[in-house]
Amino acid sequence: MKDFQLKFITNKETVRWLKILHAFERKAIRSVKELAQITTSTTRTIVTDMQEIRAFFRHSVTIETATVGYVFKEKTREDYLKEKRQLLENEPLFQILEGIFQNEIKGIGEWADQLHISESTLLRYLKNVESELSRYRLSFSSRNIDLIGKEIDVRSFFHDFYYESETTPHTVFPSIAIQNIAFALQKEHFFSSYPNVSLGDFSYTLMIALEREGRLVIDSDRIQSLKESQAFQLFARINEVIEASAGKPLATDDLLYLYVMILCRRSLTDLDGEQRFVGEHQPNQAITVTAKLFLDAFGQQSTNLKRDLIFVRSFFTMLSLKEQLSPVTNQNILDVHEVVQEKFPQMYHEFFAFFQEHHQQVTGGQTPVTEITVMAVLFMDSLQEIHWGTPQNIAFLLEGNSLVCQNIEATAIKYLGRFQQLFFPNALEMNPDYLKKNQIDLVVTNYSEYGDDQLLGNRYLLFKSIPDAEDWNRLLREINPRIIHEFSLKNG
Repeated sequence: MKDFQLKFITNKETVRWLKILHAFERKAIRSVKELAQITTSTTRTIVTDMQEIRAFFRHSVTIETATVGYVFKEKTREDYLKEKRQLLENEPLFQILEGIFQNEIKGIGEWADQLHISESTLLRYLKNVESELSRYRLSFSSRNIDLIGKEIDVRSFFHDFYYESETTPHTVFPSIAIQNIAFALQKEHFFSSYPNVSLGDFSYTLMIALEREGRLVIDSDRIQSLKESQAFQLFARINEVIEASAGKPLATDDLLYLYVMILCRRSLTDLDGEQRFVGEHQPNQAITVTAKLFLDAFGQQSTNLKRDLIFVRSFFTMLSLKEQLSPVTNQNILDVHEVVQEKFPQMYHEFFAFFQEHHQQVTGGQTPVTEITVMAVLFMDSLQEIHWGTPQNIAFLLEGNSLVCQNIEATAIKYLGRFQQLFFPNALEMNPDYLKKNQIDLVVTNYSEYGDDQLLGNRYLLFKSIPDAEDWNRLLREINPRIIHEFSLKNG
Protein backbone atom coordinates (compact mmCIF):
# COMPACT_ATOMS: atom_id res chain seq x y z
CA MET A 1 0.00 0.00 0.00
CA LYS A 2 1.43 3.34 -1.04
CA ASP A 3 1.94 5.92 1.75
CA PHE A 4 -0.08 8.29 -0.43
CA GLN A 5 -3.14 6.07 -0.01
CA LEU A 6 -2.47 5.46 3.68
CA LYS A 7 -3.20 9.14 4.32
CA PHE A 8 -6.82 8.53 3.28
CA ILE A 9 -7.37 5.50 5.54
CA THR A 10 -9.33 6.37 8.67
CA ASN A 11 -9.01 3.08 10.60
CA LYS A 12 -5.81 3.29 12.67
CA GLU A 13 -5.52 -0.47 13.03
CA THR A 14 -5.73 -0.89 9.25
CA VAL A 15 -2.98 1.71 8.81
CA ARG A 16 -0.75 -0.20 11.24
CA TRP A 17 -1.42 -3.51 9.54
CA LEU A 18 -0.62 -2.12 6.11
CA LYS A 19 2.60 -0.52 7.36
CA ILE A 20 3.62 -3.85 8.90
CA LEU A 21 2.85 -5.73 5.70
CA HIS A 22 4.70 -3.16 3.60
CA ALA A 23 7.74 -3.56 5.88
CA PHE A 24 7.65 -7.35 5.40
CA GLU A 25 7.31 -6.95 1.63
CA ARG A 26 10.58 -5.03 1.61
CA LYS A 27 12.39 -7.37 4.03
CA ALA A 28 10.97 -10.72 5.07
CA ILE A 29 12.51 -10.84 8.57
CA ARG A 30 11.56 -8.13 11.06
CA SER A 31 11.98 -7.71 14.79
CA VAL A 32 9.20 -6.56 17.10
CA LYS A 33 11.23 -3.45 17.86
CA GLU A 34 11.57 -2.60 14.15
CA LEU A 35 7.84 -2.96 13.56
CA ALA A 36 7.07 -0.83 16.61
CA GLN A 37 9.32 1.93 15.25
CA ILE A 38 7.79 1.70 11.77
CA THR A 39 4.22 1.97 13.13
CA THR A 40 5.07 4.30 16.05
CA SER A 41 3.30 1.94 18.43
CA THR A 42 4.21 -0.22 21.44
CA THR A 43 5.72 -3.70 21.25
CA ARG A 44 2.61 -5.02 23.02
CA THR A 45 0.45 -3.60 20.21
CA ILE A 46 2.71 -5.23 17.62
CA VAL A 47 2.44 -8.65 19.27
CA THR A 48 -1.38 -8.34 19.24
CA ASP A 49 -1.39 -7.07 15.63
CA MET A 50 0.82 -9.95 14.48
CA GLN A 51 -1.53 -12.51 16.00
CA GLU A 52 -4.49 -10.93 14.22
CA ILE A 53 -2.63 -10.46 10.92
CA ARG A 54 -1.56 -14.10 11.02
CA ALA A 55 -5.18 -15.18 11.49
CA PHE A 56 -6.59 -12.81 8.85
CA PHE A 57 -4.06 -13.82 6.18
CA ARG A 58 -3.83 -17.50 7.16
CA HIS A 59 -4.72 -18.64 3.62
CA SER A 60 -2.18 -16.49 1.78
CA VAL A 61 0.89 -15.98 4.01
CA THR A 62 2.87 -17.71 6.72
CA ILE A 63 4.33 -15.70 9.60
CA GLU A 64 6.68 -17.69 11.81
CA THR A 65 8.05 -16.60 15.14
CA ALA A 66 11.83 -16.78 15.39
CA THR A 67 14.55 -15.58 17.75
CA VAL A 68 15.04 -12.53 15.52
CA GLY A 69 11.33 -11.67 15.51
CA TYR A 70 9.02 -12.68 12.68
CA VAL A 71 9.64 -14.36 9.33
CA PHE A 72 7.11 -13.50 6.61
CA LYS A 73 6.46 -15.53 3.47
CA GLU A 74 3.72 -15.29 0.87
CA LYS A 75 1.99 -18.53 -0.11
CA THR A 76 0.00 -17.21 -3.06
CA ARG A 77 0.58 -13.61 -4.10
CA GLU A 78 -2.80 -13.25 -5.85
CA ASP A 79 -4.67 -14.39 -2.72
CA TYR A 80 -2.53 -12.17 -0.52
CA LEU A 81 -3.32 -9.07 -2.59
CA LYS A 82 -7.04 -9.88 -2.57
CA GLU A 83 -7.07 -10.23 1.21
CA LYS A 84 -5.09 -7.00 1.59
CA ARG A 85 -7.69 -5.16 -0.49
CA GLN A 86 -10.47 -6.45 1.75
CA LEU A 87 -9.05 -4.31 4.56
CA LEU A 88 -10.21 -1.21 2.68
CA GLU A 89 -13.70 -2.41 1.80
CA ASN A 90 -15.45 -0.01 4.20
CA GLU A 91 -13.03 2.91 4.21
CA PRO A 92 -15.22 6.05 4.03
CA LEU A 93 -12.87 8.42 2.18
CA PHE A 94 -12.19 5.85 -0.52
CA GLN A 95 -15.94 5.50 -1.04
CA ILE A 96 -16.41 9.28 -1.13
CA LEU A 97 -13.61 9.77 -3.69
CA GLU A 98 -15.07 7.02 -5.85
CA GLY A 99 -18.42 8.80 -5.68
CA ILE A 100 -16.90 12.17 -6.59
CA PHE A 101 -15.10 10.65 -9.57
CA GLN A 102 -18.36 9.15 -10.80
CA ASN A 103 -20.15 12.50 -10.35
CA GLU A 104 -22.22 11.26 -7.41
CA ILE A 105 -22.01 14.43 -5.34
CA LYS A 106 -23.76 14.07 -2.00
CA GLY A 107 -24.28 16.25 1.04
CA ILE A 108 -22.47 15.71 4.32
CA GLY A 109 -25.61 14.28 5.95
CA GLU A 110 -26.30 11.87 3.12
CA TRP A 111 -22.75 10.53 3.18
CA ALA A 112 -22.83 10.24 6.98
CA ASP A 113 -26.03 8.19 6.81
CA GLN A 114 -24.68 5.96 4.04
CA LEU A 115 -21.39 5.35 5.88
CA HIS A 116 -23.08 4.92 9.30
CA ILE A 117 -20.97 7.58 11.00
CA SER A 118 -21.78 10.96 12.49
CA GLU A 119 -21.40 14.19 10.54
CA SER A 120 -18.80 15.44 13.03
CA THR A 121 -16.72 12.26 12.56
CA LEU A 122 -16.93 12.60 8.78
CA LEU A 123 -15.90 16.25 8.96
CA ARG A 124 -12.91 15.23 11.08
CA TYR A 125 -11.90 12.65 8.48
CA LEU A 126 -12.11 15.26 5.73
CA LYS A 127 -10.01 17.68 7.76
CA ASN A 128 -7.33 15.05 8.41
CA VAL A 129 -6.47 14.82 4.70
CA GLU A 130 -6.32 18.56 4.06
CA SER A 131 -2.51 18.58 3.99
CA GLU A 132 -2.38 15.78 1.39
CA LEU A 133 -4.98 17.49 -0.80
CA SER A 134 -3.21 20.83 -0.45
CA ARG A 135 -0.21 19.31 -2.30
CA TYR A 136 -2.58 19.16 -5.27
CA ARG A 137 -3.93 22.64 -4.55
CA LEU A 138 -7.26 21.03 -3.70
CA SER A 139 -9.64 20.87 -0.75
CA PHE A 140 -12.93 19.20 0.16
CA SER A 141 -16.10 21.26 0.20
CA SER A 142 -17.98 20.57 3.42
CA ARG A 143 -21.67 20.89 2.49
CA ASN A 144 -21.96 18.95 -0.78
CA ILE A 145 -18.72 16.97 -0.64
CA ASP A 146 -16.64 17.59 -3.74
CA LEU A 147 -13.04 18.39 -4.66
CA ILE A 148 -12.50 22.13 -4.91
CA GLY A 149 -9.70 23.49 -7.09
CA LYS A 150 -8.60 23.80 -10.69
CA GLU A 151 -9.86 21.03 -12.95
CA ILE A 152 -6.39 20.08 -14.18
CA ASP A 153 -5.31 19.56 -10.55
CA VAL A 154 -8.35 17.39 -9.83
CA ARG A 155 -7.36 15.24 -12.81
CA SER A 156 -3.77 14.96 -11.57
CA PHE A 157 -5.03 13.82 -8.18
CA PHE A 158 -7.29 11.13 -9.64
CA HIS A 159 -4.52 9.93 -11.97
CA ASP A 160 -2.19 9.46 -8.99
CA PHE A 161 -4.87 7.96 -6.75
CA TYR A 162 -6.18 5.42 -9.23
CA TYR A 163 -3.30 4.77 -11.64
CA GLU A 164 -0.03 5.38 -9.77
CA SER A 165 -1.25 3.81 -6.54
CA GLU A 166 -2.22 0.29 -5.57
CA THR A 167 -5.52 -1.31 -6.49
CA THR A 168 -8.22 -1.15 -3.81
CA PRO A 169 -11.87 -2.26 -3.73
CA HIS A 170 -12.72 1.30 -4.74
CA THR A 171 -10.26 1.71 -7.62
CA VAL A 172 -12.01 2.92 -10.76
CA PHE A 173 -10.89 1.01 -13.85
CA PRO A 174 -11.11 2.08 -17.52
CA SER A 175 -14.32 0.83 -19.08
CA ILE A 176 -14.65 -1.58 -22.00
CA ALA A 177 -15.31 1.47 -24.20
CA ILE A 178 -11.95 2.96 -23.19
CA GLN A 179 -10.20 -0.34 -23.89
CA ASN A 180 -11.91 -0.53 -27.29
CA ILE A 181 -10.63 2.96 -28.11
CA ALA A 182 -7.08 1.92 -27.23
CA PHE A 183 -7.27 -1.25 -29.34
CA ALA A 184 -8.81 0.66 -32.28
CA LEU A 185 -5.99 3.22 -32.09
CA GLN A 186 -3.45 0.42 -31.97
CA LYS A 187 -4.83 -0.98 -35.22
CA GLU A 188 -4.46 2.45 -36.81
CA HIS A 189 -0.81 2.61 -35.60
CA PHE A 190 -1.56 5.63 -33.42
CA PHE A 191 0.88 4.57 -30.71
CA SER A 192 3.77 4.39 -33.16
CA SER A 193 3.77 8.20 -32.95
CA TYR A 194 3.59 8.13 -29.13
CA PRO A 195 5.54 4.98 -28.20
CA ASN A 196 6.48 6.08 -24.69
CA VAL A 197 2.98 6.08 -23.18
CA SER A 198 1.85 2.79 -21.67
CA LEU A 199 -1.58 1.32 -22.32
CA GLY A 200 -2.59 1.81 -18.67
CA ASP A 201 -1.38 5.41 -18.54
CA PHE A 202 -3.16 6.28 -21.78
CA SER A 203 -6.38 4.54 -20.69
CA TYR A 204 -6.53 6.28 -17.32
CA THR A 205 -5.71 9.71 -18.77
CA LEU A 206 -8.40 9.25 -21.42
CA MET A 207 -10.90 7.90 -18.90
CA ILE A 208 -10.43 10.90 -16.61
CA ALA A 209 -10.76 13.28 -19.58
CA LEU A 210 -14.00 11.64 -20.70
CA GLU A 211 -15.46 11.36 -17.20
CA ARG A 212 -14.78 15.04 -16.50
CA GLU A 213 -15.22 16.29 -20.08
CA GLY A 214 -16.27 19.90 -20.52
CA ARG A 215 -14.99 21.20 -17.17
CA LEU A 216 -11.44 22.03 -18.23
CA VAL A 217 -10.32 25.49 -19.33
CA ILE A 218 -6.68 25.84 -20.38
CA ASP A 219 -5.60 29.45 -20.01
CA SER A 220 -2.01 29.02 -21.21
CA ASP A 221 -1.34 30.76 -24.52
CA ARG A 222 1.57 28.42 -25.10
CA ILE A 223 -0.64 25.33 -24.77
CA GLN A 224 -3.42 26.90 -26.83
CA SER A 225 -0.95 27.65 -29.61
CA LEU A 226 -0.37 23.90 -30.02
CA LYS A 227 -3.82 23.67 -31.64
CA GLU A 228 -2.33 25.19 -34.79
CA SER A 229 0.43 22.59 -35.13
CA GLN A 230 0.22 19.84 -37.70
CA ALA A 231 1.07 17.30 -35.00
CA PHE A 232 -2.00 18.26 -32.98
CA GLN A 233 -4.20 18.22 -36.06
CA LEU A 234 -3.11 14.64 -36.72
CA PHE A 235 -3.57 13.75 -33.06
CA ALA A 236 -7.09 15.23 -33.05
CA ARG A 237 -8.23 12.50 -35.42
CA ILE A 238 -8.54 10.22 -32.41
CA ASN A 239 -11.76 12.10 -31.64
CA GLU A 240 -13.46 10.08 -34.37
CA VAL A 241 -12.45 6.84 -32.63
CA ILE A 242 -13.39 8.25 -29.22
CA GLU A 243 -16.84 9.29 -30.41
CA ALA A 244 -17.47 5.92 -32.06
CA SER A 245 -16.80 4.04 -28.81
CA ALA A 246 -17.70 6.54 -26.08
CA GLY A 247 -20.63 8.20 -27.82
CA LYS A 248 -19.17 11.70 -27.64
CA PRO A 249 -15.99 13.48 -28.77
CA LEU A 250 -13.71 15.40 -26.47
CA ALA A 251 -13.94 19.19 -26.31
CA THR A 252 -10.88 21.00 -27.69
CA ASP A 253 -9.32 21.82 -24.30
CA ASP A 254 -9.83 18.24 -23.14
CA LEU A 255 -8.14 17.03 -26.31
CA LEU A 256 -5.27 19.46 -25.69
CA TYR A 257 -4.92 18.11 -22.15
CA LEU A 258 -4.76 14.55 -23.47
CA TYR A 259 -2.27 15.54 -26.18
CA VAL A 260 0.13 17.31 -23.82
CA MET A 261 0.04 14.57 -21.19
CA ILE A 262 0.82 11.91 -23.82
CA LEU A 263 3.38 14.11 -25.59
CA CYS A 264 5.25 14.55 -22.31
CA ARG A 265 5.97 10.84 -21.94
CA ARG A 266 9.52 11.04 -23.26
CA SER A 267 12.20 8.50 -24.19
CA LEU A 268 15.86 7.92 -23.32
CA THR A 269 16.52 5.71 -26.33
CA ASP A 270 14.97 7.58 -29.27
CA LEU A 271 17.51 10.36 -29.80
CA ASP A 272 15.94 11.55 -33.09
CA GLY A 273 12.51 11.73 -31.48
CA GLU A 274 13.83 13.77 -28.56
CA GLN A 275 15.64 16.11 -30.94
CA ARG A 276 12.36 16.73 -32.80
CA PHE A 277 10.53 17.30 -29.51
CA VAL A 278 13.13 19.85 -28.43
CA GLY A 279 13.05 21.59 -31.83
CA GLU A 280 9.26 21.91 -31.75
CA HIS A 281 8.61 22.64 -28.08
CA GLN A 282 11.64 24.08 -26.27
CA PRO A 283 10.36 27.54 -25.26
CA ASN A 284 13.60 29.50 -24.96
CA GLN A 285 17.40 29.45 -25.05
CA ALA A 286 17.57 29.48 -21.24
CA ILE A 287 16.80 25.77 -21.20
CA THR A 288 19.82 25.01 -23.39
CA VAL A 289 22.06 27.18 -21.20
CA THR A 290 20.78 25.49 -18.02
CA ALA A 291 21.11 22.02 -19.57
CA LYS A 292 24.78 22.77 -20.36
CA LEU A 293 25.34 23.98 -16.79
CA PHE A 294 23.69 20.82 -15.49
CA LEU A 295 25.94 18.56 -17.58
CA ASP A 296 28.99 20.65 -16.66
CA ALA A 297 28.18 19.94 -13.03
CA PHE A 298 27.01 16.34 -13.23
CA GLY A 299 27.97 14.92 -16.62
CA GLN A 300 31.69 14.30 -16.19
CA GLN A 301 31.31 10.57 -16.82
CA SER A 302 29.31 11.04 -20.01
CA THR A 303 30.71 9.38 -23.09
CA ASN A 304 28.75 11.65 -25.46
CA LEU A 305 27.87 15.11 -24.14
CA LYS A 306 26.25 16.16 -27.42
CA ARG A 307 23.78 13.26 -27.18
CA ASP A 308 23.14 13.82 -23.48
CA LEU A 309 22.52 17.54 -23.99
CA ILE A 310 19.58 16.68 -26.25
CA PHE A 311 18.13 14.32 -23.64
CA VAL A 312 18.52 16.89 -20.83
CA ARG A 313 16.98 19.64 -22.96
CA SER A 314 14.08 17.32 -23.73
CA PHE A 315 13.62 16.56 -20.02
CA PHE A 316 13.63 20.26 -19.11
CA THR A 317 11.28 21.07 -22.01
CA MET A 318 8.87 18.40 -20.79
CA LEU A 319 8.85 19.94 -17.29
CA SER A 320 8.27 23.39 -18.76
CA LEU A 321 5.43 22.25 -21.01
CA LYS A 322 3.61 20.40 -18.22
CA GLU A 323 3.92 23.39 -15.91
CA GLN A 324 1.95 25.36 -18.48
CA LEU A 325 -0.98 23.05 -17.78
CA SER A 326 -0.35 23.20 -14.02
CA PRO A 327 2.65 22.81 -11.71
CA VAL A 328 0.71 19.94 -10.11
CA THR A 329 1.21 17.84 -13.25
CA ASN A 330 4.93 17.80 -12.36
CA GLN A 331 4.17 16.41 -8.91
CA ASN A 332 5.15 12.98 -7.61
CA ILE A 333 3.45 11.00 -4.88
CA LEU A 334 5.43 11.07 -1.63
CA ASP A 335 6.39 7.41 -2.02
CA VAL A 336 8.57 8.42 -4.97
CA HIS A 337 10.21 11.17 -2.90
CA GLU A 338 11.00 8.70 -0.11
CA VAL A 339 12.52 6.11 -2.44
CA VAL A 340 14.68 8.68 -4.26
CA GLN A 341 15.98 10.29 -1.07
CA GLU A 342 16.72 6.89 0.47
CA LYS A 343 18.35 5.39 -2.61
CA PHE A 344 20.21 8.44 -4.00
CA PRO A 345 20.85 10.76 -1.01
CA GLN A 346 23.98 12.43 -2.39
CA MET A 347 22.59 12.92 -5.88
CA TYR A 348 19.35 14.33 -4.42
CA HIS A 349 21.27 16.78 -2.22
CA GLU A 350 23.49 17.98 -5.10
CA PHE A 351 20.62 18.28 -7.58
CA PHE A 352 18.46 20.12 -5.06
CA ALA A 353 21.19 22.74 -4.60
CA PHE A 354 21.50 23.12 -8.39
CA PHE A 355 17.77 23.56 -9.00
CA GLN A 356 17.35 25.96 -6.10
CA GLU A 357 19.52 28.29 -8.17
CA HIS A 358 18.32 27.39 -11.68
CA HIS A 359 14.74 26.07 -11.52
CA GLN A 360 13.21 29.29 -12.87
CA GLN A 361 15.22 28.93 -16.07
CA VAL A 362 13.89 25.38 -16.46
CA THR A 363 10.16 25.67 -15.80
CA GLY A 364 9.30 29.25 -14.95
CA GLY A 365 9.51 28.81 -11.21
CA GLN A 366 6.09 27.45 -10.25
CA THR A 367 7.00 23.77 -9.92
CA PRO A 368 8.51 23.15 -6.45
CA VAL A 369 12.25 22.52 -6.43
CA THR A 370 11.72 19.22 -4.57
CA GLU A 371 9.55 17.87 -7.41
CA ILE A 372 12.04 18.86 -10.10
CA THR A 373 14.87 17.34 -8.06
CA VAL A 374 13.12 13.98 -7.60
CA MET A 375 12.35 13.71 -11.31
CA ALA A 376 15.85 14.84 -12.28
CA VAL A 377 17.44 12.18 -10.07
CA LEU A 378 15.35 9.42 -11.66
CA PHE A 379 15.98 10.83 -15.14
CA MET A 380 19.74 11.15 -14.65
CA ASP A 381 20.11 7.72 -13.09
CA SER A 382 18.28 6.22 -16.07
CA LEU A 383 20.46 8.18 -18.50
CA GLN A 384 23.59 6.89 -16.79
CA GLU A 385 22.39 3.30 -16.75
CA ILE A 386 21.47 3.31 -20.44
CA HIS A 387 24.21 5.42 -22.00
CA TRP A 388 27.16 5.99 -19.68
CA GLY A 389 30.17 3.79 -19.19
CA THR A 390 31.73 1.37 -21.61
CA PRO A 391 31.25 -2.40 -21.85
CA GLN A 392 33.90 -4.48 -20.18
CA ASN A 393 35.85 -7.11 -22.07
CA ILE A 394 35.47 -10.29 -20.02
CA ALA A 395 37.26 -13.54 -20.86
CA PHE A 396 36.04 -16.86 -19.45
CA LEU A 397 38.88 -19.36 -19.07
CA LEU A 398 37.07 -22.58 -18.15
CA GLU A 399 38.11 -26.09 -17.28
CA GLY A 400 36.37 -29.26 -16.08
CA ASN A 401 33.29 -31.13 -17.20
CA SER A 402 32.59 -30.03 -20.76
CA LEU A 403 28.85 -29.69 -20.22
CA VAL A 404 29.38 -27.64 -17.07
CA CYS A 405 31.75 -25.34 -19.00
CA GLN A 406 29.22 -25.10 -21.81
CA ASN A 407 26.51 -24.22 -19.28
CA ILE A 408 28.65 -21.45 -17.74
CA GLU A 409 29.29 -20.07 -21.22
CA ALA A 410 25.60 -20.20 -22.13
CA THR A 411 24.60 -18.43 -18.89
CA ALA A 412 27.17 -15.67 -19.48
CA ILE A 413 26.04 -15.15 -23.09
CA LYS A 414 22.36 -15.03 -22.16
CA TYR A 415 22.59 -12.67 -19.18
CA LEU A 416 25.74 -10.62 -19.87
CA GLY A 417 26.26 -10.78 -23.61
CA ARG A 418 24.01 -7.86 -24.49
CA PHE A 419 26.00 -5.33 -22.45
CA GLN A 420 29.50 -6.79 -22.11
CA GLN A 421 32.03 -8.08 -24.63
CA LEU A 422 32.57 -11.77 -23.85
CA PHE A 423 35.49 -14.00 -24.88
CA PHE A 424 35.90 -17.75 -24.39
CA PRO A 425 39.54 -18.63 -25.12
CA ASN A 426 41.16 -21.93 -24.25
CA ALA A 427 44.29 -22.07 -22.15
CA LEU A 428 46.53 -22.34 -25.24
CA GLU A 429 45.32 -18.96 -26.48
CA MET A 430 45.50 -17.21 -23.13
CA ASN A 431 48.75 -15.26 -22.92
CA PRO A 432 49.77 -11.62 -22.44
CA ASP A 433 49.45 -10.95 -26.18
CA TYR A 434 45.85 -12.25 -26.18
CA LEU A 435 44.96 -10.10 -23.17
CA LYS A 436 46.51 -7.03 -24.76
CA LYS A 437 45.12 -7.62 -28.27
CA ASN A 438 41.54 -8.04 -26.97
CA GLN A 439 41.94 -5.41 -24.24
CA ILE A 440 40.64 -7.86 -21.63
CA ASP A 441 39.46 -6.08 -18.46
CA LEU A 442 38.64 -9.16 -16.40
CA VAL A 443 39.27 -12.91 -16.64
CA VAL A 444 36.84 -15.34 -15.01
CA THR A 445 38.13 -18.86 -14.40
CA ASN A 446 36.94 -21.91 -12.49
CA TYR A 447 40.44 -23.43 -12.34
CA SER A 448 42.53 -22.21 -9.42
CA GLU A 449 45.88 -23.17 -10.97
CA TYR A 450 45.52 -20.45 -13.60
CA GLY A 451 45.50 -17.79 -10.91
CA ASP A 452 49.01 -18.74 -9.87
CA ASP A 453 50.25 -19.18 -13.40
CA GLN A 454 48.82 -17.61 -16.55
CA LEU A 455 46.77 -14.89 -14.83
CA LEU A 456 49.34 -13.77 -12.29
CA GLY A 457 49.40 -9.97 -12.21
CA ASN A 458 46.12 -9.65 -14.11
CA ARG A 459 42.63 -8.85 -12.86
CA TYR A 460 40.78 -12.12 -12.49
CA LEU A 461 37.91 -13.72 -10.61
CA LEU A 462 37.96 -17.34 -9.42
CA PHE A 463 34.66 -19.23 -9.69
CA LYS A 464 33.99 -22.59 -8.07
CA SER A 465 34.39 -25.48 -10.49
CA ILE A 466 30.59 -25.56 -10.66
CA PRO A 467 29.66 -21.91 -9.94
CA ASP A 468 26.87 -21.02 -7.55
CA ALA A 469 24.80 -17.86 -7.09
CA GLU A 470 27.47 -16.16 -5.00
CA ASP A 471 30.02 -16.60 -7.81
CA TRP A 472 27.70 -14.85 -10.26
CA ASN A 473 26.96 -12.15 -7.65
CA ARG A 474 30.70 -11.49 -7.26
CA LEU A 475 30.98 -11.13 -11.02
CA LEU A 476 28.06 -8.70 -11.10
CA ARG A 477 29.76 -6.76 -8.32
CA GLU A 478 32.95 -6.55 -10.37
CA ILE A 479 31.02 -5.28 -13.39
CA ASN A 480 28.92 -2.74 -11.47
CA PRO A 481 28.99 -2.61 -7.63
CA ARG A 482 25.61 -0.88 -7.54
CA ILE A 483 23.76 -3.75 -9.22
CA ILE A 484 23.89 -5.95 -6.12
CA HIS A 485 21.82 -3.32 -4.28
CA GLU A 486 19.15 -3.78 -6.94
CA PHE A 487 19.37 -7.46 -7.88
CA SER A 488 21.14 -10.51 -6.59
CA LEU A 489 20.96 -14.21 -7.25
CA LYS A 490 20.45 -16.90 -4.65
CA ASN A 491 21.01 -20.62 -4.76
CA GLY A 492 17.90 -22.66 -5.47
